[in-house]
Amino acid sequence: MTAPTPPGWYLDDYAQMRWWDGNTWTAHVQQMPIASFPPVDPRNARPALTTVAAILAFGGVLSTGVAAAVNGISLAVVGAAPASRRRLLPSWFMAYETFTVVFCLAVAVLLLLGGLALLKRRRSGPVLTAIGCVSFVVFRLVDAAVVLPAATAGNHVNNTALTAGTGIGLALLVFPLVTLCLACGPRTHRWIARTA
Repeated sequence: MTAPTPPGWYLDDYAQMRWWDGNTWTAHVQQMPIASFPPVDPRNARPALTTVAAILAFGGVLSTGVAAAVNGISLAVVGAAPASRRRLLPSWFMAYETFTVVFCLAVAVLLLLGGLALLKRRRSGPVLTAIGCVSFVVFRLVDAAVVLPAATAGNHVNNTALTAGTGIGLALLVFPLVTLCLACGPRTHRWIARTA
C-alpha cells in the first residue's frame, strides 16, 4: 500500500498548478512558477572584458613570437649573405636584429604569464600584462625612429620591406593598447580583488 499524497500544490492534467487537499483536487489553481536560477556568485563570475584582455595577451604572445621568428630568419639570411651584400647594411644592423629577437621573446613571456595570471585572478596579471604591452609599444615606436631613417636613407638592402614592416608594426599597436586598457581597467581590478 502506498502512502497518501500530502496536501500541496501539484501539476494537474491540464499543466497548471492545482491544490490537492490530501484526498481530492480542489478548484484552486495558480500559474506555473517561473523557473528560477540560483544567483551567480559575483566572486566566481569572470567578466568578459578580463577574458578578452587575456585572449589579447595570448594574441600578443603569438605576434611577438612571429616577430622574433621573422627577425631571427632575417639574421640567418643576412648572416649567410655574401660580404659584398652585408656591407650595404648599417654597421648596427646585426646587433639590432639580435636585440629585437631577444626582446620580442621576453615580451612574449611577459604576455603569456600576464594572460594566465589574469585568468587565474592573480594580482600579478594586470602588472605583467601592462609591462609587456608598454614595453612592446615603446619598442615599436623606437623601432620606427631607428629603422625608418635607415630605410629612407637608401643604404639598406630592402628599403620597401623595411618601410612597410615598420608601418604595419605601428598600425598594429592598437592591440597592445586595447589589451593594456582592458587588463588594467577598473572592472578587472574589482574582479581580482573579490577573490574568495
